[in-house]
Amino acid sequence: MVVVSGGTDGMGRALALARLERGDTVVALGSNPTKGRQLLAAADDAERLAGITGSLLATIRGRS
Repeated sequence: MVVVSGGTDGMGRALALARLERGDTVVALGSNPTKGRQLLAAADDAERLAGITGSLLATIRGRS
């Protein structure tokens, strides 16, 4: 399993997609839910991709 911080955009997205192509299970972390959905749509094998989006700081402070 590979965890990619910033996995919904730029180099993180490229890394997440490359590791999926290699057959790895990938957890992509990002702050933008729209980009998370775009990553899911771009993945050839979405069954091995999990995405977590949101702001950890906002969650800690009680905001969603």
